[in-house]
Amino acid sequence: MASVVQLREVAAARAREPEARKAPEPLSDEELVLRALEGDRSAEGALVQRHARDVARIASRLLGSQDEVEDLSQDVFLAAFEGLGRLSKPAAFRGWLLRILINKTRMRIRKKRMLRLLGLDRTTPDATLEAIADTGLGADARVELAEIERVPV
Repeated sequence: MASVVQLREVAAARAREPEARKAPEPLSDEELVLRALEGDRSAEGALVQRHARDVARIASRLLGSQDEVEDLSQDVFLAAFEGLGRLSKPAAFRGWLLRILINKTRMRIRKKRMLRLLGLDRTTPDATLEAIADTGLGADARVELAEIERVPV
């Protein structure tokens, strides 16, 4: 069994060991942005890893569809890294990234709304001719409309 003196000697020796044994402090967003601007792909990856959960969580609340969330998240990070040189305060990366997310979400919602207004939205099922036909339409006419629906375009 080790004596108190031996334990103190071990503790003192460990205290004198180089800093390399200690876990490095995580880099700040500012440091990662500056490294990414220099072309460091691992810094970009670290920024994505750090902020992906927040981006996906907010996008999910705004859009709902998981497929759209993944697509939007990729668009957001792509736009962020393409425009990284325009970020005036690297320490403000998170806020800037979330602003990109909000803007891209707004554009996506506007586009969906416009497509829906024009009848070009393919994410919701189209109404059948039979379903929108006049309620006073006879059975023969309804059968004919159903047949028209089945004809390939």
